[in-house]
Amino acid sequence: MSRYNGYSRIGGVLAIVGMLAAIAGMLAAIAATPDHGPQPETEIVIVARGMTFKVVGASSIDQANPTLRFPAGASITVIFRNEDPGMRHDLVFEALGVRSRVLAFGEQQRLILAIPKEPGTHAYRCSLHPQTMRGWLTVYTEPRSL
Repeated sequence: MSRYNGYSRIGGVLAIVGMLAAIAGMLAAIAATPDHGPQPETEIVIVARGMTFKVVGASSIDQANPTLRFPAGASITVIFRNEDPGMRHDLVFEALGVRSRVLAFGEQQRLILAIPKEPGTHAYRCSLHPQTMRGWLTVYTEPRSL
């Protein structure tokens, strides 16, 4: 082995060690940077029961077809569950482009709502029973509880 090849190998090893150190430094800098990404999702459970929608765990649980209130730009996970024996239901947020499949009693589906960035009011409904199963989704900009 010539002297040149030995130095070349040492230089290559040092270059690799230097690159690894640089990568470790970048990862440390990223870890120290505050996260300004999307806020954590909010999850709610909406059930179809007694030919109405109800929100489980909310103060309005006994209210039929409650008004849903969410901050502008939020990402909301909805667990939609059919607890109405003998009935089939879906959940449609037409203005948001979100529609569940038609669920039989005991079935459930997870939906993701991308709440608009502008304040406003949008309807939600069951397309099979729109006369009794309909409500409103209000988008707000100031802090407010669900």
